[in-house]
Amino acid sequence: MLARPHAKGRSDVSNAAHFLYESRTMTTAKSVAAKARVKPGTTVAVLNRVPGIVESLGLPGDVAFVAPIEAELVLLFVNSRIDTEPRER
Repeated sequence: MLARPHAKGRSDVSNAAHFLYESRTMTTAKSVAAKARVKPGTTVAVLNRVPGIVESLGLPGDVAFVAPIEAELVLLFVNSRIDTEPRER
């Protein structure tokens, strides 16, 4: 069966691909901070900071970076599960 062109010149397959692309881009348009509902003025601690990642999260401009004990939100970056396991002191 051949795909029929639509008014805009797209076939059924092309229209489906375009719809999937648009729906994916619409859901990813929110920043990580917006998805996590980080409010302005939130206190944040960052452990094992990765260069550039925190800046890309879309945090409100007036978040305060504080020590983990004082934070409302703690961001922990790890390379593997081993990084999350307790260590001997």
